[in-house]
Amino acid sequence: MKKAFMRSAAAIAVLTGATLTGAPAANAGACVGSMCGTVDNQTSLGIRVAMNWCSDSRYEPLGSSCPSQIRGLSPHSSTNGWGDVDAYEVPYRCTFWVDIHNFWGWEGTKVQGAGWYKIDTDDVAYIRSYECRGV
Repeated sequence: MKKAFMRSAAAIAVLTGATLTGAPAANAGACVGSMCGTVDNQTSLGIRVAMNWCSDSRYEPLGSSCPSQIRGLSPHSSTNGWGDVDAYEVPYRCTFWVDIHNFWGWEGTKVQGAGWYKIDTDDVAYIRSYECRGV
């Protein structure tokens, strides 16, 4: 019971903090307290991440102008300490296996094809493995 109460109190604090900032949910660049969207690239492939996102959609196709302030993320590295990351890119002809962990726990493994994928401020996206064909 105490754990449930603490989780509820923490969730209210997070929601209240998000409301006080006045930032739209799709707008990036702002951590909530110490929570920041983070990408942990555990593969040997360099990838790209977006620091800003302009859409309510969770997905944008490659070539979209929605993801902006694009930065490269080296193999076997993390965006921890960069501020709030809003999305990561799965390159053309590639598939990523991604584990998402957040404030509430593990969301599961997602298999994703080419495109840009939005993450929330409380998400850590672990890029576990990838496969690229004909690249």
